[in-house]
Amino acid sequence: MYVDRAEIACCGIREIQNLSIHKAPETAMLSFVEQTSPEESYYDNSVLERRDKFRYAIFSGTKRSRYVDRFAAYILSNKLGEVVETGWNKNPNSGNQLKVCVWTINWDALKKWAAKQEGNDGKGKPSAPVAPADIT
Repeated sequence: MYVDRAEIACCGIREIQNLSIHKAPETAMLSFVEQTSPEESYYDNSVLERRDKFRYAIFSGTKRSRYVDRFAAYILSNKLGEVVETGWNKNPNSGNQLKVCVWTINWDALKKWAAKQEGNDGKGKPSAPVAPADIT
């Protein structure tokens, strides 16, 4: 997945692309956080460039895959913002049923969510450390 301006002229909107490569909405959200976290400047590594300076993210998906529904439900269940979605409509390019969602990002809630995930690889809660004496 990557987050892109997608030829949208407004600097307050980004498109989440390739959402379907994630098997679970949690890993997709972890990827979104990584993609929008501040990074070192290309020109001056002592300055962090903000990549979270936008309000809305759009994402889409097909009815057959349902990942668009799972990601929207994950946003809502974790209280990471509001999601407005279109109905299912036929994409004239592919013939697939397509839905588009607009996410109003709650950056404060997203940062709290991300802090809870630290140390978690997206596959669930980390297990307790195993001592050599525990191995038989």
